[in-house]
Amino acid sequence: MAWNFERNIINMESRYYLNEVVREFNNSFVLRQLILDVMSLGIKNDILTEVYIIVVPKLEYKIEIFRVMQPLYQEYPIKIIDSINSKEYKCNNIDELCEAVNLITGSNEVTEIINNLYSRVI
Repeated sequence: MAWNFERNIINMESRYYLNEVVREFNNSFVLRQLILDVMSLGIKNDILTEVYIIVVPKLEYKIEIFRVMQPLYQEYPIKIIDSINSKEYKCNNIDELCEAVNLITGSNEVTEIINNLYSRVI
């Protein structure tokens, strides 16, 4: 499942882009009774770490999809950790960030997880 945004991402700030990813997921998840949630793990050495989790309220279940590690005082580099496929991506600009998020969220494993969770909800 690839997530495409109608807006031009070239001049988009990383934080805004990540918020759009959450919005896009949740718009498509509303009928599936799933939620993409973001939880902060805090700040260590001026690096903010956030976890992106698919939540299934009906089943009281959640699964981490990826982590974002971003410096507090500059936009890049951002490290993305694919929690499902155990891969890491270093993103130095918005294009690399978009590519990494699309690789993770569009992977067969994440699509299979989403479909399995949806089938369990119904």
